[in-house]
Amino acid sequence: MFVQVNLSNVLTYGVSSFRERFQASSGLASLIFSGMALTAFTGSIVSGNVVGRFGRKRVVAAASLLLGVLTIITFNLRLFWPSALASIILFLFASSSFVAGNSLSLEQVPEFSGTLMSANVAARSLGATLGTMMGGLVLLQYGYWALGLTAGTFGILSVLIYQFFTVDPSAS
Repeated sequence: MFVQVNLSNVLTYGVSSFRERFQASSGLASLIFSGMALTAFTGSIVSGNVVGRFGRKRVVAAASLLLGVLTIITFNLRLFWPSALASIILFLFASSSFVAGNSLSLEQVPEFSGTLMSANVAARSLGATLGTMMGGLVLLQYGYWALGLTAGTFGILSVLIYQFFTVDPSAS
């Protein structure tokens, strides 16, 4: 859920931040968004091999940490191209976190995988809804820098949840 709070804010406010902070044209902002989508697609394909090599829990924790850090960088960097590159790269880790997290959720109690998948989707949806609401309030009150810091912190906090409250059966 915390990863989804992080990701929903990047998806909802990321392109707008480039338009407002850097006065990027709508065409350039669209290209950045297309880069995000292409990177997410690539990351979801590649992450299967990475998960197989390093394990679900390790991948979801590392990807969530990098997602959080890159979110903070994206919204706080004052240079356009490095910020745009960070926003595109973060979707590689977002998609890896998503794929590994879904797989890890299903494995927590294998005999209830259907129920766990439903709970996982519900938690992600709740995270996206609450995250977007919270992000909008933070953005209105403090600006994009605070939005990036808040959303990124949720991504980083998700690492603690994965580390202490999940078990990776494939690691044993």
